[in-house]
Amino acid sequence: MNTRNMILSGLLAVTVLMIMSTNLVYAGENGASAGTAGELKVFLMKKAFAICGQDGSMPPADGQQYGCLPGGPFDKEGLRVNEYAFTGERIAELVVARHPLNAQQITGAEMVVGDAYRPQCNDVTADYTGSSAKTTWTPFGVSIDISQELTDMPPSYVTGGTTGFDVSTDKIYECTYEVTDSMLYDELGTPVYVEVSARDQDAKQSQWQLWYFNPEILIDVGLVQGGQGASLEFENGVQGQTVYATDTLYIKNCAEGGVDLMVWLAGKNMPATVDGAQCPGNVLEIKNMEFRCKIGTIFNNEWNDVPYYDSNKVCPDTNGHCKNGMPLLGDATGNTPAAPFEDGLLANGHTAECWFRLNYPTGCVGSFGSSDAILIIARAI
Repeated sequence: MNTRNMILSGLLAVTVLMIMSTNLVYAGENGASAGTAGELKVFLMKKAFAICGQDGSMPPADGQQYGCLPGGPFDKEGLRVNEYAFTGERIAELVVARHPLNAQQITGAEMVVGDAYRPQCNDVTADYTGSSAKTTWTPFGVSIDISQELTDMPPSYVTGGTTGFDVSTDKIYECTYEVTDSMLYDELGTPVYVEVSARDQDAKQSQWQLWYFNPEILIDVGLVQGGQGASLEFENGVQGQTVYATDTLYIKNCAEGGVDLMVWLAGKNMPATVDGAQCPGNVLEIKNMEFRCKIGTIFNNEWNDVPYYDSNKVCPDTNGHCKNGMPLLGDATGNTPAAPFEDGLLANGHTAECWFRLNYPTGCVGSFGSSDAILIIARAI
């Protein structure tokens, strides 16, 4: 099942047959090169991001009912390891322009995102010069120490061998932009170029970056033998008996742009599918089903009851659950809180496999099932 957009709910049909019997038995990036004498240069000093709820930035609800992944046990730096961003998220860059003669020759800096969007770049040189010169940068209300970046810049041609920011030849600019719906990679999945450049009277020099804006999010959910759209079936059994599913569920992260996902599993109660089937409440409760998943070589987790899907629950909650769904590996890592992001992290291009077993409850007989008995919930990191 391939699904478009940022929040995905994979549905898996389940069929259960029970037989009557009396038996009971889970920001910074820098780069600089001194160049050659006579060249106008631009250096990327630092990047900062307001993503996924930081400073009020949150992707819109359209097509991604739970947005991306902030807060709770996931509220930490460094979760997003690839160059992608979604509508509503913001990116700031601190750049240094250097002229071989003097700073007065620099006429400005600019940024171009894609083919047309030109965010404003403000000259903030005065903040980093004089007796009250700052050594911190405060984008999106977060203070970032840039003292090392200021002192580690290559030597200018005016001062010779002295390294560091030099007000006689350098200017500092802050460029900030917000991702919009119109910022998309093309139909071939090519990322967007972001150009940061400095100008003088005669020329400009640029640094280039590649970003995936609003990448397409895809997951593939199916059965190893049955494929997509197949129903997960269980062996016939009797009341009090535990039986296993006859196939294995797989979940593959097929997202564009290197997007990593956090994935949870939940379920719903199953109604009778044939006349004469009986069970308390006329449904086979999902709590009678257990699951166990592996991601890569991580497979030390125990069997867990399939939790009941609750649309009224938050995502994520303080225990790292989503709509009451449990991370694919449950509590495989044994960390605190009970479900850290590692227990449900499905890296880009990776596949998880899940096994199921059913404890046939007393008082139930017949066939039960539903097209959405198992739900797979995924959110972009």
